[in-house]
Amino acid sequence: MRREKIYLAGIGLFFIIFLLLSLFYETGLENSLVSRVSSITLDNQIKFPPFNPKIVPPFGTDLVGFTLLSKLVQGFKYTFSISLVLSVFQIALSFILGFLAIYKWKKTFIVTVFKYFATIFSLIPKPFLLALLILPVYSVIYLNEAPNTKTNSTLLLMQLLVLLGITIPDLVLIFNSEILHLFKKEYSEASRILGSSSWRMVFRSLRPQLSIVVLNLFFKTMIQNLAIFIYLSYFQLFLGGTIEVKLDAGVEYPISLSNEWSGIIGQNIKYLSTSPWTVLIPLLFYCILIFFLSQTNRLLKIILIGEEKY
Repeated sequence: MRREKIYLAGIGLFFIIFLLLSLFYETGLENSLVSRVSSITLDNQIKFPPFNPKIVPPFGTDLVGFTLLSKLVQGFKYTFSISLVLSVFQIALSFILGFLAIYKWKKTFIVTVFKYFATIFSLIPKPFLLALLILPVYSVIYLNEAPNTKTNSTLLLMQLLVLLGITIPDLVLIFNSEILHLFKKEYSEASRILGSSSWRMVFRSLRPQLSIVVLNLFFKTMIQNLAIFIYLSYFQLFLGGTIEVKLDAGVEYPISLSNEWSGIIGQNIKYLSTSPWTVLIPLLFYCILIFFLSQTNRLLKIILIGEEKY
């Protein structure tokens, strides 16, 4: 148990340090890091970006000269906070609706409606469904206005609402199923006989069991959200907006305005063969983030339950 707590503390320290570096990037750290390399003289010749990690250590630059190190540091706070906030809202809303569905007068409506939407959403792969729903949002928001702080904030909110709407049905059904399953246990029946209400059972008697369920679903949902962000970035639907930069005549390079990690991957995916580090390095950091989240989930369950069952 002590080993798991030390391991968990190490992961927590990683998140705290990286998050602090990202939060203070614009207020001071930006001046300490090389954020852009527009050109370099090598062998008496002027070279232009992208530069590989050997020329501009440690991670090289993208196609317009921005160093990947500065982008990764700056974008971490958006990657982590957006997935965290979205997951909290998904779990909280799903739990409330799943709990309300245990009452007979609400069960027919809530369960029937969400089963219907869950079935519909399962017929279309989520990446394509998200693209179909979010693309019209882009058209409406940027119809008469160029990208700015207001339109980008509106776009991000609409993107998160679409993601929330798509994932809620399955989560509501899962929570409702778990709560009903716990209600059938012998200790639940005994508690009901002694006069406990459904509300008291869920928030008092069954709190330890439901805490494990909520914890497990929260981390799985957060990891799923990170995967969905990658799908969106593949379609150039970056979280928080996009700006087009002209590289050459007729060649435009989409850039994520927030530098969110999935956006960094998505904006460079077409150049994987010519500048692979611009995709593989952010993808490596993305995988490390998902790995640490899955390990945090595993370690917390071991600590809470008291033995390694997962």
